[in-house]
This record gives sequence, C-alpha cells and structure tokens, in this order.
Amino acid sequence: MVCGDFNVEPGSETLAILADAGLHELVTARGIESTRTTHYKKQGRFADYMLVNRVDAVTSFDVIHDPEVSDHCPLVLQL
Repeated sequence: MVCGDFNVEPGSETLAILADAGLHELVTARGIESTRTTHYKKQGRFADYMLVNRVDAVTSFDVIHDPEVSDHCPLVLQL
C-alpha cells in the first residue's frame, strides 16, 4: 500500500509511474470525484491517493467528506 498527498491530478506522470510499478490507484478507480474539501479554494480537486498492489485484498475503501476538518478528505482503507 502506498498513500499520501501527491498533489497531482488524475492522469499525471506520477500516477502513471506508480501504475507501471504494479500499483492500482483506488480513488478515481472507484469513481470518487474529489479528495479535497470546501476549505480548498484553488482549482484541482485531487491531491490524495491510495494505491495497492493487490486490489483483491481491499475489503473497503472510502473518502470521508463530512466532517470537514482540513482542505484534505481522510482516506479510509480496510484490508
């Protein structure tokens, strides 16, 4: 598992390199539209990503949008 604030948008070279290394990105693959909250006023709705090498090991994954305590939404992964 690799996760963090990559500060890149989907389709970036960074995410392509990680995909080439065998990691599967969960945020956009699961149809999540943003990892930012309303506290973030700039353009770009993504910053944080969760990547795994075994998608079959994921029992649940979610991005928590409420409550808002930061400009980033928490990512919650259960294996």
